[in-house]
Amino acid sequence: AVRARSAMAAATKMEPAMDKYRGAFNTIGHLLCAPGIPTHPVWEVETIEGFEGMLAWKWADIPPVALRTSLADLADGPYYVIAAQLGAADLRNVDAVCRLTRDLNRVNGGPWCNLGRRAFLGMELAGIGVFEPEDDADVAVGPGTLACRRLQYIDWKCRYQRFLEGVIHFRS
Repeated sequence: AVRARSAMAAATKMEPAMDKYRGAFNTIGHLLCAPGIPTHPVWEVETIEGFEGMLAWKWADIPPVALRTSLADLADGPYYVIAAQLGAADLRNVDAVCRLTRDLNRVNGGPWCNLGRRAFLGMELAGIGVFEPEDDADVAVGPGTLACRRLQYIDWKCRYQRFLEGVIHFRS
């Protein structure tokens, strides 16, 4: 009986930490939920009469309004800041998780482009040139030019992979 009471006391002391732990994962789960699903299971605390120190967990429904936020909403806000902190292996994992994140990562100026810009600054491949074509003096990049339109269709992840496999010398 003494061990049971001490275990309950320890569990009661851990509740605030566990709430923060669950809260962080619930937040991530909400971001990955598709908007429009009417309910989503989440833990809710309920006290039990006669047992002041004990808590019971039950499933509750989040109102549909809370599910209006999706991962796509991060594209306009913190997503690129978060993705800029990732390395190549982490970006590959993020690409494998979701088509939306894969597309966001491959855009001009996105995480793969910036990662390659940092990793291959001043390096070139024979026949391909430097990592970023607009850094080349021969290519004029202005709004509406052909070079500007070409930059929109570069697959920066594949370009990063080609440079990783084939960098042979520094550009003079």
